[in-house]
Amino acid sequence: MENEETFQYTPIQPKQPEQPKAEYVLKDDVTHKPSPKRGSYVITDTKGRTFKMTHQPNSSCRKCYGRGYTGFNLTEDKTIICSKCYPSPKR
Repeated sequence: MENEETFQYTPIQPKQPEQPKAEYVLKDDVTHKPSPKRGSYVITDTKGRTFKMTHQPNSSCRKCYGRGYTGFNLTEDKTIICSKCYPSPKR
């Protein structure tokens, strides 16, 4: 009785089958609309300047009409970003 060993029973876990890798990329869903973009969204104005935004502008916005910018400041040569679609953070 001096050499008694204690064993702890651990049940054998069944192996999970490996998931097959997809050889295709889903382009359209059931509604036939393109999949939403992930990450940053790029806006290009009529002058060719690009801006990285956090999300897509609202397509039914009455201020920018879904473009993401309202117009240009001609004195400073800057694009005015829509304040309804992209509100500035509160300070």
